[in-house]
Amino acid sequence: MMKAALIGCLAALGLAALSGSAIAASRMESLDTEITSMVDRLGESIVSIAAVTQDARMPGGGFVSRSVGTGVVIDRDGLVLTTASVVGYASRVEVGTAAGLKYMGDVVGIDPATDLAVVRVEDLKARPAPLSGKRHILPGSLVFVIGNSYGKLPSVAMGVISTAASPLGEDGGEEMLRMSVPVSPGNTGSPIVSASGEVIGLLVGRLSMQPMSYTMRVGEGGVHDFAQVIQPSNMSVGLPAYRLRDIADEIIEGGGKRPGYLGVRVVENTLPGGDTGDEESVLEGVVVTSVVTGSPAESIGLEAGDIIWKFGADNVLTPAALREMVSSQSPGSVVSISLRRGEAHLEKHVRLVNRSPEQLRQAAFRMGPEDIDRRIQLIQSEIDRMEKELRRLEEAR
Repeated sequence: MMKAALIGCLAALGLAALSGSAIAASRMESLDTEITSMVDRLGESIVSIAAVTQDARMPGGGFVSRSVGTGVVIDRDGLVLTTASVVGYASRVEVGTAAGLKYMGDVVGIDPATDLAVVRVEDLKARPAPLSGKRHILPGSLVFVIGNSYGKLPSVAMGVISTAASPLGEDGGEEMLRMSVPVSPGNTGSPIVSASGEVIGLLVGRLSMQPMSYTMRVGEGGVHDFAQVIQPSNMSVGLPAYRLRDIADEIIEGGGKRPGYLGVRVVENTLPGGDTGDEESVLEGVVVTSVVTGSPAESIGLEAGDIIWKFGADNVLTPAALREMVSSQSPGSVVSISLRRGEAHLEKHVRLVNRSPEQLRQAAFRMGPEDIDRRIQLIQSEIDRMEKELRRLEEAR
């Protein structure tokens, strides 16, 4: 009896295990079908980009460089979004579809600050990709990058959103998506696609900022090829889709988006205000922690430790607020800045500029002893605040 019962239990467990495995296999097969269908559907909106730059002044017959990337079709007039790093200096742009069709494209314009470029292709037979207007994409969200990896279209990479969209540098700039996705040469300009199949962004680079291009030399005897072999990076950044259309329109209408640029790093002011009773002393403002070398901020003498409490006619309460105020101004605009330096209250006028690609990628910051002392002071102030909060919580128990 017991033996029969045991055999029956084992048989039931085996059937349950087989049933569970079958369910899991069915789910995986369904997921596989959904992903491949999404890739097929979006593949009609994705093109390969080959930008050729020729310099006949070079000895030996000239020098030809070939940058390989990806583009996304955004309307039926043949407008394609890609990156300035791929097509910015091109003598000609070759565009290809997954169906094998080949076209020549014209660069409409570029925006060096965001690395976005617009290319127009006449009579392009491709389906426009719908751009998502979603603004809040949570860390951990599954994403796919569909592009022209190593010249193969379409190629698919999968990963997750690492952090919520935020400026690439602490001193401002466009918000960027940060992703843990393996990226290879040819992926630049690829659409970033959510698990629901929406285009939520455009891949503009890797955090390592290494070049992703093939080059070849033309001389006597023909073409002498050589390719830069770069290991894929798992950390990449992209422009969110809700900004792509606006930036593209600005490129088309005015030659590129040009937000103002000041060149400071700031943090919230946690230090107590002065005791003068003036309005300036009771406003928190933001504290400058460092200044970009060669920036407008340096040209007017801003220093680490300055407390900026007003920008133009608006009070500055948070670093994000200052970043938005600066970005909303056009390069060339002259704006007044009210600040507190020690016990002195100063007003300065600054002419904003356009941020260069080098400043976007790697700003060189001046950090003197005053800056370090100020950082220590800010950290100590935050420690004091937390200790006071802990004592208050203990007394309230």
